[in-house]
Amino acid sequence: MRIKKGLTAALLLIVSNSAISLAQTATEGKIVMNKQSSNVVSAQNKQTLGVIDEPNDSVIKEKLVQLALNNPSLKAADGSIRIEEINYDKAKNSWLSSLSVSGNVNEFVVNNSANALYYPKYNASVVVPLDIFSRTKNDKKIATERIDIAKAEKEDKIRTIRKQVLALYENYKEKKELLRLQKIIVEETNESYITAQKNYTDGSIKLNELNSQYEESIAAQLKLVSAKKDYNVSVVELEEQIGVPLSDVVKNQ
Repeated sequence: MRIKKGLTAALLLIVSNSAISLAQTATEGKIVMNKQSSNVVSAQNKQTLGVIDEPNDSVIKEKLVQLALNNPSLKAADGSIRIEEINYDKAKNSWLSSLSVSGNVNEFVVNNSANALYYPKYNASVVVPLDIFSRTKNDKKIATERIDIAKAEKEDKIRTIRKQVLALYENYKEKKELLRLQKIIVEETNESYITAQKNYTDGSIKLNELNSQYEESIAAQLKLVSAKKDYNVSVVELEEQIGVPLSDVVKNQ
């Protein structure tokens, strides 16, 4: 009897563990299915809204930045660097302008006089300022600092241009997407107005409902006009930075 009771308890324990395991597996399966379903729905929603990032978006951004770096202000910055480098070369040789050389010849030597035996027959002198070396060293330091400043200003301009062009590109993408969505809204409101006209003819709706649908259609078209203007302005602003038509950059991407 004790053996039977022990076997029965062991069987009950096994069955209980199997049931728990099956329940856990089913729960995990539901969680996985829910996650997959959520991902599918999320992807479908993104596709409907048009918010999926373009696969070549990073390539377009880099291309726009490189085009924008041909900016005239950067060429001016390069010119400033070259000017300061020339000033540095001048500073290195500035000690030469501080030297003073003079000389004269004894007049008796010039006239072939018998007194030409008196010395000195000629003399020369060189005047060297006492601060010549320290002055040259300081001039070189100043020139070096000016070169570093010119280079730093160029780097600052590069960062500013990069920030501006990327911000304009994001603005362009936003206006493009808003225009696309507004076109969809216009199509839907037009279809709703056409349906409302049929319903009014059939007598299923009143005149005020038809007028309301008409006003919605007109409002949507007005927003479409504004969206087109905003999109065109975003294109112009971006093209101003890159110096080429935007279509040349994005058409092959």
